[in-house]
Amino acid sequence: MGNYLVPADIDIGLQHYPINKIVQMIKCGDLILDKTFRKTRTDEWNQETKSSLIESLMIHVPIGNFYFEMTDDGKNIVIDGWGRLDALNRFMGLDKDSPERFRLSKLKYMEEFEGCLWEELSAHIRRRISERYVDIYILRSWVPEEVKNDIALRIG
Repeated sequence: MGNYLVPADIDIGLQHYPINKIVQMIKCGDLILDKTFRKTRTDEWNQETKSSLIESLMIHVPIGNFYFEMTDDGKNIVIDGWGRLDALNRFMGLDKDSPERFRLSKLKYMEEFEGCLWEELSAHIRRRISERYVDIYILRSWVPEEVKNDIALRIG
């Protein structure tokens, strides 16, 4: 008879989190930047792309929704938004001596922050970024694996 889906199998919640909470979730291991669901057509973001994301937050440009999968132990795995979250973590969340951090480069509008690290931004700009709320869709842990995989393909 073919594949069918029971609508009750799909349970996706919507949360609104500030960016600083998401970065903290990554730091403490509650949000896992697993590459399992990453789109195969993209590689790691380059410094210019990461900088453009940070600049978008500086100038109030929306950066899109994120999709997470909740695990049985209450942690979350990134399904969609890996590149954006990796960039945010590398800019805001890593220790000051981490070689994975990056300086802003090739900014189009906020040129006065060219070459800055997170802590070198003005307090006002850091607040603007860290207090920005984003929408996160969370697939509940009891959603069947084949449904999770199908949703990941549909949003990717």
